[in-house]
Amino acid sequence: MPTPQQVKELRERTGSGVMDCKKALIESGDDVEKAIDWLRAKGLASAAKKAGRSASEGVVYAHVTADGRGGALLELNCETDFVTRTERFQELVRDMVSHVWTAAPSFVTRAEDGDAPADKVLYEQRFAKDSSKTVEEVLREAVAVIGENIQARRMARFELGSAHGIVHSYIHGGGTHGVLLEVKTDSAAAAADDRFKTLVNELALHIAAMAPEYVRREEISTDAFEKERAVQLEKTIAEGKPEAIAAKIVDGRMNKWYEEVCLLDQGFLGDDKNKNRARVADVAKQLGASIEVVRFVRLVMGEGIEKKVNDFAAEVAAQAGKA
Repeated sequence: MPTPQQVKELRERTGSGVMDCKKALIESGDDVEKAIDWLRAKGLASAAKKAGRSASEGVVYAHVTADGRGGALLELNCETDFVTRTERFQELVRDMVSHVWTAAPSFVTRAEDGDAPADKVLYEQRFAKDSSKTVEEVLREAVAVIGENIQARRMARFELGSAHGIVHSYIHGGGTHGVLLEVKTDSAAAAADDRFKTLVNELALHIAAMAPEYVRREEISTDAFEKERAVQLEKTIAEGKPEAIAAKIVDGRMNKWYEEVCLLDQGFLGDDKNKNRARVADVAKQLGASIEVVRFVRLVMGEGIEKKVNDFAAEVAAQAGKA
């Protein structure tokens, strides 16, 4: 018969319920290590049943190093908003995004690149906090304990290397939106200056609010440019504009499109008189240094996931044979 101390230890190490811990110890001959394996096995079976359920809730969370030279961003999904607020889920997402920074995976799952080495696939990596398990095993155990499907969906990781600058994050709404931003400068003094740090923080806020797709127009591929130009040309001609002047009209509309999709062409938080390009140049002039906005990632929790909406009245009517 397991002792209260054994049950307590097993519960603390696995997060499982008291009765489950007692049963695991009984089944394992009061051996705590074997009981952990027993619970994990049961957890894997439980997780498999939940894996097909929609995980359209969750949080976006960031981890940035103390010196601001690197950071990671992760979207971790679950089934209900309630679970996202629990301490266990919050601890899990903190550990997971810290792992992304430490282990530097290139892909979330094998489906993204079937030829990738295991140490570059998030789900197949040994978990940074406990190398006896893979990330997939850690998530499956969390599914068993929390009782919902949990999936790591998207991630990003930036590192400055030898350059001066900042990797900065911004999380909005308790994890509904997240931004990871990398900005470089050619001066160590400039990187440490509060004016530089303020600029980077304001750009991160702007990215969260205004959702640019690119840093600068030079990043837009030829295919994307030609596709948008064709759309604008067709729209202009459909409006009855003479073909002789349609091209000039489209040029103006493409400039407007740049302002919609490019961070540096946008007005800060919608203020067209205060362009981000000019703001960056002004701070660079103040600091006597160059400033380059290198890259950013913006994640919106659940973006692109179809959420199941239940019509409760229709369900009741259907069960009553009235639908």
